[in-house]
Amino acid sequence: MVLYSFFKSIADFDSIRLSIFIIAFSFAIETLQYFKVIRLLGFRENNFTRIVFGSVFDPWDLLAYLIGVCFIFCIDRFIISKCLEKEI
Repeated sequence: MVLYSFFKSIADFDSIRLSIFIIAFSFAIETLQYFKVIRLLGFRENNFTRIVFGSVFDPWDLLAYLIGVCFIFCIDRFIISKCLEKEI
């Protein structure tokens, strides 16, 4: 939800494309965690990298990302957009 809001604050990205990008990005990070890429690249001792990329794969994270993106998409599409239309 934070990435979605960040990108929407920069420019008026298409909501559907942005949602797909955020899901793909988060699933890619989880896939990297599954294959333990941090350890393979030698960043295991680097705390910053472990914080940014995470260190443990959890399939429930995938569900959480999906629910979060669907939630913020619905808020953006059905609540925020309608409020902005009323102002115009």
